[in-house]
Amino acid sequence: LLMAAVWQTFANNLGPIFLTAGLGYWLGVRFNLDSAPLSRLVFYLMGPALVFQLIAENRLAVQEVWQVAAVAFLGMGLTGGLAWLIGRRMGLPRLALAALILTAVFPNAGNYGLPLVGFAFGERAQAFAGIYFIITAILFNTAGVLVASLGRLSLAAALRAMLRVPMMYAVAAALLLGRWSLSLPLALERTIGLLAEGAIPAMLILLGLELRKASLTHRRRMLAAGLGLRLLASPLLAWTALAALHVPLQTDLGRATLIEASMPVAVTTTVLAVEYDLDAAYVTMAVFASTLLSPLTVTFLLRFLEH
Repeated sequence: LLMAAVWQTFANNLGPIFLTAGLGYWLGVRFNLDSAPLSRLVFYLMGPALVFQLIAENRLAVQEVWQVAAVAFLGMGLTGGLAWLIGRRMGLPRLALAALILTAVFPNAGNYGLPLVGFAFGERAQAFAGIYFIITAILFNTAGVLVASLGRLSLAAALRAMLRVPMMYAVAAALLLGRWSLSLPLALERTIGLLAEGAIPAMLILLGLELRKASLTHRRRMLAAGLGLRLLASPLLAWTALAALHVPLQTDLGRATLIEASMPVAVTTTVLAVEYDLDAAYVTMAVFASTLLSPLTVTFLLRFLEH
């Protein structure tokens, strides 16, 4: 009976995500598709449109938004610190250490976490997940770019690299419009809406296309450390953050942030790995392995949070 309930939880919540990503994987194999055009489409248009819409349509209380942000910052900061300590203990070189930190810290909060939270806990919980996704997107496009680029670039060059990230401008524009209570022209509003609606399906297809690139890496110990940090340590540290901030676990905010923190490695880490010449083979394998293994941890976490 327990296994049947666990299977139902997996099929109803994670099944649609894996089926859609699986279609992307099949398309990539069948037609030898290059993921780069779709990746750029998501990076430059659909992703920023989704982030803009999530911020513009946010109806959560300011205190709740700050709680989500605090959980995200604290949990990801602790995970990053632990990854740095483990990497130093393993004697990893600079580029490998940057790759380990990226895969440990940044979850697939968008194309995996957002639909999963919506399927499992409904629209209000998904609103909290949306805020978490925005926070991770901001951190990824600032601290993440900084960590990746510091593998090879100077601090000044790394800071300049952050100014080329389109999602940052989407966040700034949405916040300014909200601050001044302005509205967009209807044509522009509908254009952004169309792009945002296609973002999650496109992200899931992109996930499947990117997983096709995975290959075994010689860094087995590093991979094991990265998977343990992302799938086990990260949700435990997020749980600690929730407790420290006195946020009840059995609430939409608690459930959404804990599920988001338990997501596998963000697909977008592969973009940074290639762009800044990190250990791309390790990063891609970490994305692939963590995604395939995530049902083993996420399904039981969902069952726990449902009661």
